[in-house]
Amino acid sequence: MTARRALMALCLLSFSIPALAVYKCEEGGKISYSDFACPGGRQLDIAVPATDAASAKQQLAQEKSALQRLENDRHKREAKEEKEQLRIAHAMASRKRKCDALARRVKWAEEDSRLAHGRSTEKTIRKAHRLVEQYDGECPK
Repeated sequence: MTARRALMALCLLSFSIPALAVYKCEEGGKISYSDFACPGGRQLDIAVPATDAASAKQQLAQEKSALQRLENDRHKREAKEEKEQLRIAHAMASRKRKCDALARRVKWAEEDSRLAHGRSTEKTIRKAHRLVEQYDGECPK
């Protein structure tokens, strides 16, 4: 039985050896690769790294661990960026509300200055002018 197995292994090995041979052929300026020899071609040495199951499992575990770390880092970064975007959006909304309120106050102060009579006219014009300056300073266009 052992001799028979050895013969079978030898037969299988002899069939698989030509499959491992790769030749680089150049014909008419074109490069092609073949599993049989060609005129002017050369055989390429393709080494297949030998790995055992234990080292392959260890490498797979390391790669999975590295992938998990990268995914966790990405999730943290995305959460941080989303939090920053929300903060910016909130600040912009708050600023818009403030500018809208200042614009209303300017409008009302200008209406009051147009409708004022006598001594209060100068005071209301000054108030409207100050509100316009405050609006221009806090709400640039």
